[in-house]
This record gives sequence, structure tokens and C-alpha cells, in this order.
Amino acid sequence: MRDRWDLAPAAARARGHAGNQRLHERWLRFNDRKKLTVIANVAVARELGLRNRGTVHRLVRTTLENETVDSVSNLRRLEGARLDALLRSVWDQAMEGDVDAVRAATGIVMARVRLFGLNAAEVRPTVTGRTVVLLPAERAALGPRGTSH
Repeated sequence: MRDRWDLAPAAARARGHAGNQRLHERWLRFNDRKKLTVIANVAVARELGLRNRGTVHRLVRTTLENETVDSVSNLRRLEGARLDALLRSVWDQAMEGDVDAVRAATGIVMARVRLFGLNAAEVRPTVTGRTVVLLPAERAALGPRGTSH
């Protein structure tokens, strides 16, 4: 959506911005008056010349979902960069055998693993129909196939 906004001519962006401000002010007034979002969506649909409130609901939901995904991606990238900087700061000492630095580096690496979702083995087992998917540790605890404990 922002890419399309950047491609629009300046006059269209100015009109769009003014319309967004008008809709925002109207939405705030609805919130102040404790109106249901259904009523607000109907009013916004009328303002935009849309036929139904469902279109407004979908536009708002899609925009919020996209903003959330973008925000999470940006935050994950920022936190990853911070963890990388921390890891660089202790790496040399850890490689020289400093036990505290090794502990710190291990903690940082594990934080990166969780941040980027690389800890798939830690996910809880799932049941799919009649098939039970076991974690590696659970599989090892069961022993070799065909034998019982």
C-alpha cells in the first residue's frame, strides 16, 4: 500500500492525506460517542462512496495486518542486529576459552535461535489424525523400534 502511495502524483497524495485526516477525525468522534465499529464502518463507507461496510472492515483489517507484519519484521531485524553486536563483543574472549564469555555467547546464540524461529525441535508434538509426531528427545526416550522399556 505504501509503495502505491509513493507512486501517486503529489496532488493525489495531498487529496488522499486530507481524506485520511477527515476519516481519522470522524473515527475519533465515533469513539468519543462510544459508537460501535459497525456504525463507524457504515459512515466511513459512505464517506468513501463504497456500497457496504464490509469493504471498509476488510480494508482496515488488511492494512492493520500488513502494518503488524511490517512492524514485527522490522523489530526482529533490529533485535537481530543488537544480538549480533553483542555476540561480536564477546566472541574473541569465548574463542580464547573465557568461561563467562562462552556462557554469554551461548545465551546470545540461543536468543537468536528463538528470535528467528530456528528452535523447531522445541515445538510441542502435534497429533494429526492417528499419527503422533514426536520430538527427537521423546523418540530417543522410547528407544529403538520394536523394543519396549
